[in-house]
Amino acid sequence: MSKKATWYRVSVPELRGATVRAIFEDLDGALWFGAEGAGLTRLDAGGYHTWSVATGLVSDSVTSPWQAASAAPTPSSTASASTRPAP
Repeated sequence: MSKKATWYRVSVPELRGATVRAIFEDLDGALWFGAEGAGLTRLDAGGYHTWSVATGLVSDSVTSPWQAASAAPTPSSTASASTRPAP
């Protein structure tokens, strides 16, 4: 039996006009968006938070966020980012 999806619109100013290169669902069900030039954005029921070079990422171009079995997702970028944002 398949799950029904619920779609809703969310405005994230940091992603407006950005090219989203990756979408990732973490173990808690939050969605992460890696964007070209717009950093990494986490979206969950409580809202959203965006990380960028200004907040500690190595690059604002995040192409493939990933998650270890028991950790917060880690961004990967064209600059090989290794900074892990706090959830």
